[in-house]
Amino acid sequence: MREILVVGAGEFGKNIAERFTQLGEKVTVIDLEEKRLINIRDKVSETYVMDVTDKNQLTEIDIDTCQMAVITIGENFSANLLGVFHLRQLGIPTIVARASNGIQKRILEKIGCNIVLFPEENIAKRLAEDVLFGDIERIKLNALESIVYSPVPKGAVGKKISELNLDKAGVELLFLQREYSKKKGEYTKYIPENESGTIIENGDYLVLMGNDKDIIRLLGNYKNVKE
Repeated sequence: MREILVVGAGEFGKNIAERFTQLGEKVTVIDLEEKRLINIRDKVSETYVMDVTDKNQLTEIDIDTCQMAVITIGENFSANLLGVFHLRQLGIPTIVARASNGIQKRILEKIGCNIVLFPEENIAKRLAEDVLFGDIERIKLNALESIVYSPVPKGAVGKKISELNLDKAGVELLFLQREYSKKKGEYTKYIPENESGTIIENGDYLVLMGNDKDIIRLLGNYKNVKE
């Protein structure tokens, strides 16, 4: 169990603190306003009304035992700066802070911040991806690539795997998943890409790997095919 200090009990800070607790960490939350701490007090180990810009106040809690501090203040960059500076001086090994732009990120890193968060930017990117992928299940491999588990688009039904032109699309088919009915024993068959003559059926699933943009384009092309 790690001891983590979360600075700021707004929505962002509250959600981070609650998630750390759910993951088994010991969490202390500080905020300037006591009313913000009321809703989180029973969900974390300790809460304190405290100003992160005041180094003397920070020494009143067990900073020495913290392995990480997460500063979630978004509206006051000067408070972020002072918070990172003081917590670094007090010896916290890992400090995470919030920035609104690249300039703030560079400044925070120069004074000792290990990880800089761009929550608004990350939420916007994730929202854009979720809108385009819809209900398709996916595993993010990195910022640009994913593995997706997608129902076969209507426009691909009746085509051979080879006719999808996956190489041209820049997408790799890991396998085609096909469910068989109870009459045939109810089992699942996984058909690899090299069985390129296989005819795609309604109800099949494609497990694809590649660049998000290429996968979205491929699925969109067959989803929008007019009958």
